[in-house]
Amino acid sequence: MRVRHTVAESVRKYSVEFRDLKAQYRALRPEMDRAILETVAGAGFIGGARVKALEERLAAYVGVKHCITCGNGTDALQLMLMAWGIGPGDAVFVPDFTFFASGEAVSFVGSAPVFYDVCPDTFNGSAESLEQAFELNQKRTNQIIGGMLWMKMGDHRIQTAIDLSGLGLDTIEEDEMQFSIGCMTSLRQLELHEGLNQWSDGAVRESVRHIVGVQFRNLATVGGSLFGRFGFSDVLTCFLAMDAYVELYHNGILSLADFLNLPRDNDVLIRLIVKKTPGKCVYLSQRNTKTDFPLLTCAVCLDKKGTRVAVGARPQKAMLLTVSEEQTEAIRKNGADAAAKIADELAVQIPTQDNMRASAAYRTHLAKVLIRRALLTVTEEVQ
Repeated sequence: MRVRHTVAESVRKYSVEFRDLKAQYRALRPEMDRAILETVAGAGFIGGARVKALEERLAAYVGVKHCITCGNGTDALQLMLMAWGIGPGDAVFVPDFTFFASGEAVSFVGSAPVFYDVCPDTFNGSAESLEQAFELNQKRTNQIIGGMLWMKMGDHRIQTAIDLSGLGLDTIEEDEMQFSIGCMTSLRQLELHEGLNQWSDGAVRESVRHIVGVQFRNLATVGGSLFGRFGFSDVLTCFLAMDAYVELYHNGILSLADFLNLPRDNDVLIRLIVKKTPGKCVYLSQRNTKTDFPLLTCAVCLDKKGTRVAVGARPQKAMLLTVSEEQTEAIRKNGADAAAKIADELAVQIPTQDNMRASAAYRTHLAKVLIRRALLTVTEEVQ
């Protein structure tokens, strides 16, 4: 005899809970009951020894100094946004395959959640490989978001946001020959890296320490600072004067100077490579206020390959000039007079323009002053 079941009866009979917390409790019941009774007996409902122990274990697990537990995940997300200084006027990218709280926390701090499509294979927002990032980036409506904080300056729609933060490109590796700086390395990491700043005579630290504030420098990355080729970029000017190269996914390794002159495309910048060529580097800039965009930037490096002068914020992107061996020797022998003469000769080769911060004439005057000071510094130190 056949027994017929209605669909409703089958659903009731074989229903599976979406989130079966009771099963989790049964598996951990003795340990959880003991912990709950001890907490009740000690009245440690807020904070207390158990919460402190949990925070210490979590901090050790993820390799940080401190951990703050919260009553729920929404609070944790909101606290994170507040710690980064994100608030009204900001936009935060949020994956569309997510829980409601992801966008809710963004709205709580007064920002606008911007939902983007996740990868259909992994449901993640981060690219799974450089190959995938490059392929996604070929579509005009897609954009890499890991690079910089200047996307608010543009007015365009982004269909798929490509995040490089999961590819391990946020470290500075050092060996006897070079520094390899991943594209997701923050400007704050540049500022604090002892080896890089010792080798560059503090030039790298000087180039980033005036950029907005620490919170900003914790977010802004090397890759975005270079790939954007912004005229105001202190970072671009600094590394342009060094023996520096970039590695691109499609175009391979080429000098930073050659990269600067490439037409804009949809390649992916992987890392910056700075050769440890012995020498002396100096970075100088002029600003109206401490954390404002620079009026003019200047970097000079003197090594066995020659003397290179980079000038940026003209306000166009930085440009590179060279000083001959004869000119360098003349500065060593004749000091300030020779440096001033050579600085004047170089300054007239640097096109400048007016903008709201300074006139073209003032920028040309600044170029003469900053180049002269930098040349004197590097030639005095390297004999």
